[in-house]
Amino acid sequence: AMSVDTFGLEFVRKSPSLPTFRELQSPMIPSSKSEPRIISRGFAAGVALESHLGVLFAMHSPSASGSSSLRVVTFNFMCTALGTGILAIPRVITDIGVLGGVLLIAIVWLLTERSAAFISVAADLTGQKLYTQISASAFGLLAGQVTGIILILYSLGSCVGSCVVIRQLFPRVLRFWASGCSICAYPSELMVGGALFVLLPLSALPKMDRLKFTSMASVALQLTIVSCVVFAGMKAPAPRAEMTGLAEMAGGASKAITLAAPAPIPLLRLEPLAWMKSAPIVAFAFQFHQNVPFLLAELRQYPRDSKWPTKRDKLQMAVRIAGSICFVLYLAIAIAANKAFGMSVDKNVLVSLASPRGLELLPEGLVAALMGAMTLVMVCVFPLNAFGLRIGIHELFLGGGIESARQRWGASLALVAVCTGIAAMVDDLGSLFRLIGATTGVYIMFLLPGALLLRLAMQASEIDSPCHSYDPPSCCNAASVRTSVLVESPASRQPAAPPSISIPAATALLCAGLCIGGCGTTAVFIG
Repeated sequence: AMSVDTFGLEFVRKSPSLPTFRELQSPMIPSSKSEPRIISRGFAAGVALESHLGVLFAMHSPSASGSSSLRVVTFNFMCTALGTGILAIPRVITDIGVLGGVLLIAIVWLLTERSAAFISVAADLTGQKLYTQISASAFGLLAGQVTGIILILYSLGSCVGSCVVIRQLFPRVLRFWASGCSICAYPSELMVGGALFVLLPLSALPKMDRLKFTSMASVALQLTIVSCVVFAGMKAPAPRAEMTGLAEMAGGASKAITLAAPAPIPLLRLEPLAWMKSAPIVAFAFQFHQNVPFLLAELRQYPRDSKWPTKRDKLQMAVRIAGSICFVLYLAIAIAANKAFGMSVDKNVLVSLASPRGLELLPEGLVAALMGAMTLVMVCVFPLNAFGLRIGIHELFLGGGIESARQRWGASLALVAVCTGIAAMVDDLGSLFRLIGATTGVYIMFLLPGALLLRLAMQASEIDSPCHSYDPPSCCNAASVRTSVLVESPASRQPAAPPSISIPAATALLCAGLCIGGCGTTAVFIG
């Protein structure tokens, strides 16, 4: 099989089919006169979104490129992956069985690890530090424009997911603190009111520096949720025909409840539709790939005696550590939740904790605290995603430049209105994650990485005498967002080992992405 380990790095600059980097700096970047304006600006919008979010989530000064340690990069991957997806993972085992769920999570994790390696190789070969720029370098400007728009749609889906979680959890929290409150029966109205008075002002802030460390609180909350669900699973009694217990209510009162034993989870279910529904949800839970090129550039420049042959190897270790932690947490919460709730586990595991059986296993106050904390995290995460989305949309529709206060508030109002409007119509959190995972998520995680390696390998095979010296080109977007490429000085750099990823592996990843995306999209419409 042909492998890219024999390819030099200069082919990207020599290939006549690639756009010049002067073209990438064009304000409009049109590919043809008939091309829609929104598509022609997609490249600049995607670069703007990635640049602002990359700097926002960096744990250091924006000017300190190349100063992130392995621990910081690993934590960044964990923060990105461990989000609302963990709430829907337990339902996967319910749908496809215990053994099926374990196998599916393991397979998706292995595919995720390989696709991250492909992205880092593509970033190294093209010399770019943003996903949109990499796709433009490999396939041309149109691909960069499409990638930019897909990243915007993915961010929009994440914002909608935050609103759905708020809509599902906030009324239950309010009901605990104000029992008998009639407004709790109107979750959509509560969500819209909270969005206007809380999400809108936060999303319209000119800077998000005060919210940038929300991701740390999010990871701590995810660990707490997993611990509580595991405790509930361990506390769950052996199945009986009926179980009677006391449920602790607000104000210290309690009442007797009679519960039917949960139906046991089968070891393996081979229903095709169930697998088609489950695969995109698991893929969504491992999504962090848009951060790989940026964090590769942000990794600390290593000394000559480093144990890492290349920065790609160091980055891949961060991916493996973060992914392994996510894998263990997903398995723990899935198995424990299904032991506690059986086939009745909800598509949002926190809703299951608030059920009568959940209140038998955990105190109502603890359940309310968990739901309140998750609601607060979603309130803080929404503006972070909306910030990059707002910048990208400003570039997409208004041509970039400095945002005025009116433009900030107008764009934020439009985003909040769209997200809350969609969230008001979505009752199934799993269906939302399935749609995101099967469309934009699959493109970012599987389709583009596999296609990138195949494209770069095809171009490299046409070079007769590869040059091993590489001068990475600079690339800026239309909004003049500076995204400098990290270049290590020859004096401090070890001889870089050429990438070694086989063409069959890239083809297999591309086919897996097509399968997950096609099956998941089909399941959305027929399920």
